[in-house]
Amino acid sequence: MTTILIVDDNEPIRRLVSKILRREGYEIEEAFDGLEAMEKLNLRTFDAIVLDLMMPRANGFEVIAYLRQQKPEVLKRVVVMTAAMSQLSSDELREIGQVVAKPFEIDNLLQTVRTCLERAGLTE
Repeated sequence: MTTILIVDDNEPIRRLVSKILRREGYEIEEAFDGLEAMEKLNLRTFDAIVLDLMMPRANGFEVIAYLRQQKPEVLKRVVVMTAAMSQLSSDELREIGQVVAKPFEIDNLLQTVRTCLERAGLTE
């Protein structure tokens, strides 16, 4: 089963994204912020990560830096979900899998996650 880590400090958004992706048949794990996400990434491997950028304790940029150092093969399986599109550099955009602007359309989010998994060769 395809496993996806949802990382967002906004609980209603995190729960909504989790519910949408669970309904599509994905196994979901959630993290409140980047620090919790990095702890979970130390314990297991995820097929994809849906990552907010602006969070307390450790933000999405720190998670991307962690992945660059510890698990570079995972970077292309990251879907960044953000209202701060202008804060992503072109280098970061090349490194990560996909970007979804907040507020997002559900169909767009689903298609972006599917595309990310397909590019990584992880479709079932």
